[in-house]
Amino acid sequence: MNTKPEISVLILNYNNTNDTLECVHSLMKNNFNNYEIILIDNGSTDGSKEILKELESKYSNIIFIINKINLGFAEGANKGMSIARGDYILFLNNDTIVKEDFLDCLIKQASEHPDASIFCPKIYFYDRPDTIWFAGGYIDWKYQGAHIGYGRKDSNIYDTAATCEYVTGCAMLIKKEVIKKIGLFDESFFAYQEDVDLCIRARKAGYKCMYIPYPHVWHKEGATSKKQGRMSPFIVYLGTRNKLVMVRKNYSKLRFVDALLRELFIATPIYSLLYASRGHFDLPPARLQGIIDALNGKNKYLPKL
Repeated sequence: MNTKPEISVLILNYNNTNDTLECVHSLMKNNFNNYEIILIDNGSTDGSKEILKELESKYSNIIFIINKINLGFAEGANKGMSIARGDYILFLNNDTIVKEDFLDCLIKQASEHPDASIFCPKIYFYDRPDTIWFAGGYIDWKYQGAHIGYGRKDSNIYDTAATCEYVTGCAMLIKKEVIKKIGLFDESFFAYQEDVDLCIRARKAGYKCMYIPYPHVWHKEGATSKKQGRMSPFIVYLGTRNKLVMVRKNYSKLRFVDALLRELFIATPIYSLLYASRGHFDLPPARLQGIIDALNGKNKYLPKL
């Protein structure tokens, strides 16, 4: 009889077949024997669906979901959570890889901290495997999720487990009971800041978020979003809008006014000069639209709102 808790691993794919295959194959090498992989294709148009569908027939513990359109990370992940049967749910970016002991070590670490309910392991850059991408998270002065240790060489200062304000959705392990209590990702975000929002809601409900130094993940930072361009109206719009929506939803009116003023009179002028210097004249309007939609409750990527 299997006494290990079951893990439901949720992986989203959007026009990124090769990275997704590498991620899934690294997971399938794990020694842990009580997990399922829920693989969600978010309306890909590059032939991903046909290739990834073969994984479902090859492996008995893979469930493949096809969304007709790109629902964004939040709603796409929620589709997976709605059928997940695990005691734990693990959100794992498709542009990550892990080692053979990843799941075993993850559950072992979680069991050693029974007072916590949301966990994230140490994450390195894929192309700089000794450099930290995430070693715990906090909400910075710009009112967005910030990474402890980002860009720094790994050292023993990152080898201690610690509670933190938020953990990244890149590799987030969460007890299913938390989801039952606080609900799924807020789909109005579409993408970006939904993980920060979830962690804030969890902490308000009395659950702890924790960084654990083991196991490790290697992350190809922004592999999917880079296909659309780091400096793209899509990224700039959502980043601006969702930061303000997250503050408005979770903090006081005074904090929201502070965040709005910072965005209007500090961040936007500075970034607009940066965009202009690089010839990206389509980005200031995207940033302005993000501010407007944060105030009126709209999201141009979600017409249903």
